[in-house]
Amino acid sequence: MSATTELLKLLADSKSQNDFVRGAMNKKLADTEQEARDFYSRNKKPTTTSPSNPTQINKEGLSTVQALSQSKQEFGKISDLELIKVEEYTKRKKNDSTFLKEVQRDINGQLSIETQLRTDINEKIGISGQLSKGLRDELLDSQPAAIEFGYGIGDITNMITSMMEKSGRFNLISRETIDKSFATARAFVGNYEEMGALFNEFERVGIGARGAMEAIDKAGKDSLNLGLRAKTTVSDIRANIEKLNEYGFKNGIQGLAEMSRKATEFRLNMNKVFEIAEKVMDPEAALSLTANLQVLGGAIGDFNDPLKLMNMATNNVEGLTDAIIGAAGSLATYNSESGKFEVNNVNLRRARDMAKELGMSTGELTKVAIASQERLSATMDLASKGFDLKEDDKRFITNLSKMDKGRMVIEIPQTLQDKFRGETQVALSELTKEQVDVLKENKKAFEEMTPTDIAKDQLSTQQNIERMIQSYFRENIRAVTKGADVQTEIDKFLKPVMGEVKKYGSEFKLSSDQINSMKETIRNQAIQTYKTSDFSGVQNYVSDKIKELENKQQAKEEEKKKDEETKKSISMNNMKDQKIYVKSDIRVIPVGANMLAEVNNQYYQQRDYLFNELTYRT
Repeated sequence: MSATTELLKLLADSKSQNDFVRGAMNKKLADTEQEARDFYSRNKKPTTTSPSNPTQINKEGLSTVQALSQSKQEFGKISDLELIKVEEYTKRKKNDSTFLKEVQRDINGQLSIETQLRTDINEKIGISGQLSKGLRDELLDSQPAAIEFGYGIGDITNMITSMMEKSGRFNLISRETIDKSFATARAFVGNYEEMGALFNEFERVGIGARGAMEAIDKAGKDSLNLGLRAKTTVSDIRANIEKLNEYGFKNGIQGLAEMSRKATEFRLNMNKVFEIAEKVMDPEAALSLTANLQVLGGAIGDFNDPLKLMNMATNNVEGLTDAIIGAAGSLATYNSESGKFEVNNVNLRRARDMAKELGMSTGELTKVAIASQERLSATMDLASKGFDLKEDDKRFITNLSKMDKGRMVIEIPQTLQDKFRGETQVALSELTKEQVDVLKENKKAFEEMTPTDIAKDQLSTQQNIERMIQSYFRENIRAVTKGADVQTEIDKFLKPVMGEVKKYGSEFKLSSDQINSMKETIRNQAIQTYKTSDFSGVQNYVSDKIKELENKQQAKEEEKKKDEETKKSISMNNMKDQKIYVKSDIRVIPVGANMLAEVNNQYYQQRDYLFNELTYRT
């Protein structure tokens, strides 16, 4: 028996069925919890942070689901309506009569989510019908996957509406793409709503949603593998992505990513690189720049060749970053008294003149010069030890280090101190082969992590298990409402009633907005009547609405009648007008009666059909 069937049968009002399903569901819950723990114990990868204690997890069991929405992750919100009280299921005994109420409550919550989503999509985007339904189904089917990464249906809705509002088009997106985007967003972006803006930004340079995620995943992982903050790289890509349409990049989007990494390593402002690229696009400006730097002694490397500068601007603008770094590097020297690299004396004057030619401030150029010398010092320290290191290994270790009292050092986290003889800091010049191997192992662990691993590594194993179980239950609750297709049934169910509403609105000369508002109220009331099994809701609403409108009409007619009686003594035509009123009055009442009769007829004839379909469909 499938989990969907189990939940569907919980709706049946049969004690024997309820007792059987309660027992089956309790067993399923226990199995699911154990499967989740087994899964994470098998697949949890070693990290540089302190691992969770499995024994402690078993002692604590499932924490309250509120912990999910109170995690320290900055972005994402799972609403209270989406949080399933898993503990309420697990602690119910087989013969507990409230078990069915727990299930019905969560099904009702899902229906409320689906109703609100319909309103949000139709109003904010302006689509309806099958196009709206298809999009909503994709979003709702992705909801369980979103919960695993700490996002709720509100985050998904905001992402989609943001993407469409900014593009001005109906950018339909598949469930597969949405599901994959959660890990990318959590690992490298943060706020899921920003994924909508990100997709639009990439589309402007000819990259679709799936290609955008692949590019972001690669750029983020490559930065992480070099010991750099992945979100900084992604942020730089987004801020400068339209530069791909303005300048030539040797490696496209990944060239822009590498440019961001170099800018981070050497404390260089990327905008300044683009300003220089714009300048050397002009042959005369390129010649002038080279000549002026030659006079200052700053025409080092590529800056000594104006043709090469022009070629970089049009075909390899990321290479221009290396040229600036190379030109600035000679400005900084080591000060043994202060124990750091500085730009002073004659070099400071030369730095000011060079910065002026390059369109930079002196401070911006000297920061690059100092960073260049610090990294050169780190490279020399590693080379002096004779370690067998690839270029990426050197960059990784260098990016972990910093200048402190004249030495390039690495701060050792507590989790690794036992492998560094208990030291909290170690100089690159004093690293042993064993310690270098430990750093390389950590780098290798980063390389093996997928975006999903990176996203989930932000939380403890316990929190990931809680989310996994929440996701599992939400998927099954969604299967109930989707399998029964409640909203479609209700729309079909109310079609004759809506016809009467339209006729009734016309009779009372209501505006189209008033008629639509009345229809929406009836539909929402129908959802509520389904949830409570009390089918009087729509009937009462329609009856009250009829009474309200007829009272208003009657008041108008009474006022009109008084006027007619006053005029009766003056003209014989008043009698004719009175007859028109009587006809109008007789004509209005049957329409209202028809409407109320239609509600009664539809609900009481099809009540059993709706519940049978919902209860026994598998």
